[in-house]
Order: sequence, then structure tokens, then C-alpha cells
Amino acid sequence: MVYISPGEISSKIKLHYPDRTVALFGPPGIGKSEQVRITAQNLAKELGLEFIEYSDRIQPDKLKNVFVFCDLRLYETNQEDFFIPRMTNGEVEYKYQKFVRILEKHPGILFIDEVTNTIRPDVQSILFKLLLDKKIGFIKLNPGVQVVCAGNPPEYSDIAQELVTPILNRVAVYNVKPPKVEEWINYEKSRGRKHTLLFSYLLRYRDDFIKIPKRGSTLESYPTPRSWSFLLELFNNNGHRVKEPDIIAFIGAEIGSKFYKFLEITVPELEEIINDLQELG
Repeated sequence: MVYISPGEISSKIKLHYPDRTVALFGPPGIGKSEQVRITAQNLAKELGLEFIEYSDRIQPDKLKNVFVFCDLRLYETNQEDFFIPRMTNGEVEYKYQKFVRILEKHPGILFIDEVTNTIRPDVQSILFKLLLDKKIGFIKLNPGVQVVCAGNPPEYSDIAQELVTPILNRVAVYNVKPPKVEEWINYEKSRGRKHTLLFSYLLRYRDDFIKIPKRGSTLESYPTPRSWSFLLELFNNNGHRVKEPDIIAFIGAEIGSKFYKFLEITVPELEEIINDLQELG
């Protein structure tokens, strides 16, 4: 099987924008959703439009020259989240949700996350038309709207299931592999986040960067690029206040305790300290 890295997601979405739906499948916590959001922001900038993330507080009549990013979690969705049938003068009419009307008028990305997690039959029928024709009910989405899906393969989730063949035949499918440790470190540094010992630990113990539980369900956290990012953010915001239970809260007991002991006994090299001070100015 051929894989792409999270860093390639943006170029693949843009390659097919706006006509073709893109589906991204890979392990949880490797950056699929974040890269889709970043791509939407970049597309808005390239098109000279204002990036807007959809919320129910948006007033449609005040939108002008915008690029709308709408994030739907499919496992939370049913038919009424798209449209509601109602009887008017003896005839059935459909009342469409606000996001549908907005995406009818404005370009953007409709991001359908967790697409492999428990698709209801009524939602699946909506998905067929959406992926093939970019239509929800009888509403045709704006020509500048692209649909992007993401999900976890069944081996990573007890509730995930494979999609039926006719759905996959309608989209450009990419399998996404986790980023390399170096790629993740460079990405975090580009965001202004750093922690010399955390980076050193992952470069030394690369197998601890991502460990998906063998079972699809668990009550304990586990290390993924996403959970390491959460931990890095915690260190950047709280420094020495971060203790062992706080580390375990993000990456689990096995790796969390191992990393905490590493922090206690490891001293950064003098060159690393000097480099950090130079970067801080």
C-alpha cells in the first residue's frame, strides 16, 4: 500500500480542489484533521477571501467574500442535521440547516470527520449524493465547495467500519502514515513551540512517538503525534509545574512514567542550552 505523510495532505487536497472529494484514512492523532483546517485557511488566503469557521452564531446575510470551513463529525450526525422534512399545504418540503444554505452561496471546505465511525443508513444515503454530486437533498453546493473526508481504519477503532464500495468509488482516497519524529519536531518549532528534553527523548526513543492500543477501545491515554503536541503545549504554558500525573494524562502510564524519569535524570547539553538562548534572542 502507498502512503502519504501528513505534510502532503494539503497538496493532495489542492490538487483536487474544488471538483473532487478527497478521503484521508489513517491512525488517530497523526494530524489529518489539523492539516485539512490549515489547508482551508491557505486556500482562503490564496483566493483572497476571508476564512470563516462555521458556527451556528454566523449571520448568513452578513457574509461577503468569505471561504467557509465547516467541520462535521459523522458519528454525531443524523438526517435532521442536514435537512428536516415538513408538511406545507399538503406537500412535503425540506427545511435545510443553516450551514447547507451558507455552503450553497459561498466557497469553502465541508470536512466530514470520523467518516468510518458508525454511519447510520439515513446518513449514508445522504453521503452518496454529497460525495458524487455535491448535493444535500435538492440543494447543490457552491461550485467552490470541496468535500473532504477523514477516518480511522477499523483496526484502530472498535466502532469504525469499512465504507461500502460505491462510496469509495466516488472519491480520491489517500492513506496517511504518521509523521516522522523529525517532521513533527520541525512542525512544532515552526509554531513557536519547543522543549529540548521532550524533543531529545523522542529522537532517542522513536518507538514511543506513536503506540496505538491493540484493542480499539481503552480508558487510558496513549502516545500519538497529537497527544505529544498537547503535552508540548502544556510544558510551554506551565513549565516546571508539569508533574508525572500530568504527563500520564496525555501519553499513558507506560510511556509517561518513562518520559518523566528521563526528565529527572537528563541534563541538556551546553550547546543545546546556548542554541535555545540564541533562538530566544
